Amino acid sequence: MKESFSEKHLTLSNGVVGILNAPNHSQKKFPIVLMLHGFASDKNEVGNLFELLSNKLAEKNIASLRIDFFGWGESKGDSFNSSINTHLEDVSISYNYILELDNIDKNNIALLGFSLGGGISLIFASENNEKIKTLALWSSVYDFKNNFLESLGKDIFDKAKTEKIIEVDLGWKKVLLGQEFFKSLSNFDLYNCLKEYNNSILSIDGTNDPQFYNKAKFNKLLDLKKNKLIFIEGADHIFNVLENSDLYTNILLNDTIIWFENNLKGV
Repeated sequence: MKESFSEKHLTLSNGVVGILNAPNHSQKKFPIVLMLHGFASDKNEVGNLFELLSNKLAEKNIASLRIDFFGWGESKGDSFNSSINTHLEDVSISYNYILELDNIDKNNIALLGFSLGGGISLIFASENNEKIKTLALWSSVYDFKNNFLESLGKDIFDKAKTEKIIEVDLGWKKVLLGQEFFKSLSNFDLYNCLKEYNNSILSIDGTNDPQFYNKAKFNKLLDLKKNKLIFIEGADHIFNVLENSDLYTNILLNDTIIWFENNLKGV
């Protein structure tokens, strides 16, 4: 129920906009999940998946902060000035904001990343093992450059070599990207990041996601004792959230909530 938690809209120091969801009672400190959206999306995510999850987590006494990356959603800046590096700066600023909250258990901070946000989560977590208790990845990218080559096409990458700002038609919207975005795709090795992160990971993918069967090497490394891989048969990259049926999204949300309940402990 909405009255069991509160929503706070905020703007961080770099102009990034976020929404903090927290339980309304103050008997203890709460674990928190920092949610990172996918490419060309926003803090609530497609079909409001992040909003739905935030509300459900608050009812389980788990707080959350979901943000719009710089240049996207309601946040400051232009999309063509964003890159993997600016996204990582946003995560760092968001994490530091969380540390300032009195009602948050600083030893129980998690990341959730959707698609591109999954890759961003992996990088930050691998560089900050002691700060991130657990990770959840939804339809995560596994190789920035190859994933975007597959989805955007070589022609777009060729344009980015000579044009400073490139308009990309995604089908459902048009976005502007800058050269720095394309350059930044080659700066990080997500496979090595996965090797370097020492804590537990939940990874959920749909078997009808076009990138699913290219992730075999990535998933093999993920398939370790303390991690959990869930493959939702028939679900696509966004778990069919825009269709009338909520079959796949119920599985997605319920399994994610259970994961955080089991891996984040309040004090």
